[in-house]
Amino acid sequence: MHFISADRQHGGHVLDLSTDALLVELNDVNDVRLAIPETSAFLGADLTGDTTEALDLAERHVRGAEPQPTDKR
Repeated sequence: MHFISADRQHGGHVLDLSTDALLVELNDVNDVRLAIPETSAFLGADLTGDTTEALDLAERHVRGAEPQPTDKR
């Protein structure tokens, strides 16, 4: 699931959530179009490396805050 803030300045994946009250709006999307660069640098990029750490940082990082450890229940 994804989220976007009311001011459209922040967004991303919902990885964990707990609350006493919550307003949720859903958007049913049946068609997704993705435009990617067609530059030689992009098309020739080496994507074979392990991106686990970089993805974890990108998914969990909040500007101005230290990344939080994952809750492995």
